[in-house]
Amino acid sequence: GSESCLNMGIRDYGSAIRLFPDRSEYFILRGKLLLALGNTDLATDQVRAASGLQSDGSTEAEHSFVQAQVQAFLGNHDIAAANMERCISTEVPSEPFALV
Repeated sequence: GSESCLNMGIRDYGSAIRLFPDRSEYFILRGKLLLALGNTDLATDQVRAASGLQSDGSTEAEHSFVQAQVQAFLGNHDIAAANMERCISTEVPSEPFALV
């Protein structure tokens, strides 16, 4: 059923994180799947882990975008909006990103 698909997705994102541990979007997406399963604590841990990531090559816009995703997930919508505004005013990200 859908629960087994969610669990499979969580495992797949775990594999992706092991291969690319600096990609914050994998943590965020795994957190969304955990949240869908009702595991709020683990989901929040994933998003907080993503918020601590910033690779040496990250631009200010990319960092602001990740922080916007994290804050939106945590329900801090005003902070998320401020981060998104900072992201947009700085530069357009080079890759498409999925919004939380």
